[in-house]
Amino acid sequence: MGVMASNNEEMQDNVKGTINQLGGDLRKEICSLQELLLGEVNKLQEQLQGDFTYELKRPFYLKNTLMEANIHLQKHHQMRTIDDYVKEFTTLTLEIPSLSNDDAFFYFFDGLKG
Repeated sequence: MGVMASNNEEMQDNVKGTINQLGGDLRKEICSLQELLLGEVNKLQEQLQGDFTYELKRPFYLKNTLMEANIHLQKHHQMRTIDDYVKEFTTLTLEIPSLSNDDAFFYFFDGLKG
């Protein structure tokens, strides 16, 4: 019985050692996965923050751009050649989608050299 008890204890020790080793490996894997997940969560939070900030500011940028284009259009006058004036005028009018044809016509002729 002594030999069998010794073998039994040795097997138990081997099983315990294997379980402890597997548990340690599992803990390492869990820690590694946690770090990966935290990294991904941080990336997503930064992306969402950027997207949120962009979406929050977008209407103001659009409104500001339209106002600046309107002001620039009203002050726009021919300074160089007619071709340059037409190109600049066309670029400005494309920035203002709500500009009526009548207003565009008025601003165009108002800015020409007399």
